[in-house]
Amino acid sequence: METLLVIFYSLIFILIVWRWKFFEHKDLSKQSISIIFILKILCGVAMSLIYTYHYTDRSTADIYKYFDDSQILYQIALESPLDYLSILTGIGNDTPEFKVYYDQMNHWWRQYESSLYNDNHTLIRFNSIVYFFSFGYYNVHTVFMCFCSLIGSMAIFKTFSNHLPGKTKGLTIAVFLIPSVIFWNSGVLKEGLLFLGLGLLIYNTHQISRKGPKTQLVLTLIFALLLMVHLKYYILIALIPSLLSYQWIAKSNKAVLPKYLISFTVMIIFALNIHQILPNYNIVELLTQKQLDFVGLVEFTNSGSKIELSNMEPTVLGLTSNIPQALRNTFIWSTDLSIKSPFVLMAIVENFIVLLMISLAIVFRKKWSKVNINLFLFCSLFVITLYSLIGLVTPVMGAIMRYKIPGLPFLIISALLMLDKAKLIDKFPFFKHII
Repeated sequence: METLLVIFYSLIFILIVWRWKFFEHKDLSKQSISIIFILKILCGVAMSLIYTYHYTDRSTADIYKYFDDSQILYQIALESPLDYLSILTGIGNDTPEFKVYYDQMNHWWRQYESSLYNDNHTLIRFNSIVYFFSFGYYNVHTVFMCFCSLIGSMAIFKTFSNHLPGKTKGLTIAVFLIPSVIFWNSGVLKEGLLFLGLGLLIYNTHQISRKGPKTQLVLTLIFALLLMVHLKYYILIALIPSLLSYQWIAKSNKAVLPKYLISFTVMIIFALNIHQILPNYNIVELLTQKQLDFVGLVEFTNSGSKIELSNMEPTVLGLTSNIPQALRNTFIWSTDLSIKSPFVLMAIVENFIVLLMISLAIVFRKKWSKVNINLFLFCSLFVITLYSLIGLVTPVMGAIMRYKIPGLPFLIISALLMLDKAKLIDKFPFFKHII
């Protein structure tokens, strides 16, 4: 029955791809998009098999934790629809009588709770909605998640395609086909919804700046913002300075570097002092506590890919002094071949390839006067900011590999923006089949 439902919903979503104007693009056919969607589903199913037959502890597998809890939430919907709507919307669901529901779930509460939103809730709620269509078959959830992430990836592709003429193959690989990206955002994990929010946020911001604040664009933008706030808020924190700087400069495209410097300086000062307005949101203290919590969890679980982090003092100086190590961990340290985990080893190989591509882009770069500096800075500064935040608090190489995937497409896009394709192909002709 599960196989039939997977095929049925896959065909429905493929039909949507063929009928929905959003998926129309002169450089990417509907057939290619459909093939990518099927490949994503295969990756998601492969992930479920790996976590069923290799990593057999279902209670610790992210792909099953929130799915299993959503079954409880689905049962609440059948028994008490009004209570379900309260939990689903987050309206009036913090009263004591709801505790009996939350106590039935294993992952509604985190081991380390803080003042920040618990993003476990979002995935449990999403799965509870899909449960009405899946009848409890896990891989139906995989199909729904794959379609969500496909929308986000398509939005990213459409945003950048006009800025990379003649590099459609490279952009397609960067956005859709990086192995770690297509693997992790095709499972029933937060990454799939994250790519949906990230793609729609960037695409709709770009569309609003071009076409004006049309109602549909504004509503979709608000949805994307809310989705990212309720998933991985730190990615939104990393994105906003670059996104606002890009939109400011796009109006005139003059004084690009000074405007980025001013914009980032103002927003960093604001972020470091936001606790003056919202006392529970001291950024430095939150990052310090997040690092301590993560280190404590790793020591408790005895992770096999642990890396050492310097203790971060809860001061601005303590934060900034740890950034070089954070960037090394996210960009370079992932080439450590002593790690035995197959997931990490595959990611290490991928990281070597990514570093090689960046090196080639630097060697065979265009003249800077011919590079879209605004777009290049948008992509590269978003990646640097995101990877700094990840590296500051994450002491596990496997987690770093997974957390960094939202930045990987933008890292490759920044390389494509400065690459002189003609120079590269002249030296290495086989790259014409890739880029």
